[in-house]
Amino acid sequence: MSVCKSVLLIVGLGSCFAIPTHNYRPLRHYNLPRPSIQAFRPRGFKVSIPHTEGIQLFAFHGNINKPLEGLEAGQFSQDVLQREGNEWVFRESNAKLNVGDKIYYWLFIIKDDLGYRYNNEKYEVEVLSLDESKPTDNFDPPQTTSVTPDLAPNLGICEKVMVNLTQKLFDLQEETVSLRETNDILEDMLEKHNDTATTLTLDGLMIKDDDELVSVIQAIIKDKLGLKTRIENVTRKKNGMVKFQVGSLREKLEVVKAAKRKLKSSHFTITY
Repeated sequence: MSVCKSVLLIVGLGSCFAIPTHNYRPLRHYNLPRPSIQAFRPRGFKVSIPHTEGIQLFAFHGNINKPLEGLEAGQFSQDVLQREGNEWVFRESNAKLNVGDKIYYWLFIIKDDLGYRYNNEKYEVEVLSLDESKPTDNFDPPQTTSVTPDLAPNLGICEKVMVNLTQKLFDLQEETVSLRETNDILEDMLEKHNDTATTLTLDGLMIKDDDELVSVIQAIIKDKLGLKTRIENVTRKKNGMVKFQVGSLREKLEVVKAAKRKLKSSHFTITY
């Protein structure tokens, strides 16, 4: 059962990577709430967070009295796919805790197809409460495990894949934010200098008649590059190269990218 849950998480992460760029939302628009943790007598504990619209998954990974190494799965590892009322709850019914014991944990939440982590946390047991969600018994229930020996190796593989995908997701989202900021700055800088932002140079044109320059360059852009970009202010330099302008910085970038792909084997070159 746990293996299936891990696979579901990986599928959920896949949808994060599939988000179109134009719908991208910054990674830190959601502040993870501090979880509520209760330790019970004679056994068990509960970890919960309040529901917020858009949460799709709540995952808990933890150890008792043993710090976690990075994003390891831990002694307790579960992906919760349904909330209980207005809370997302992880329950462990077999762990026997004492006052002073420490729960080391990290959380993973998927909200609106984006992943969020609550890292490197520790909770110290100060009081043992009665678990009101269970009937009162005068004996300790026998210890059981939710993962059979045959599935344990698969669980480890799934957890490692999930952790790796999660980290790559965070790295890609942060890199996307940085690239967008850099792109906005460069566009702003170039647009303040219109000549630089819209001027291109064509080399390799053997036509001597300047009256035909506009029509020939326009034909190269249309037929060889497959673009509908209009050109203007065409002039021939002393070294024979031809300078021309397009309407905007974005059109200039389209021409440059198309020329790099489609003029590789041509005697024409378009540079910026």
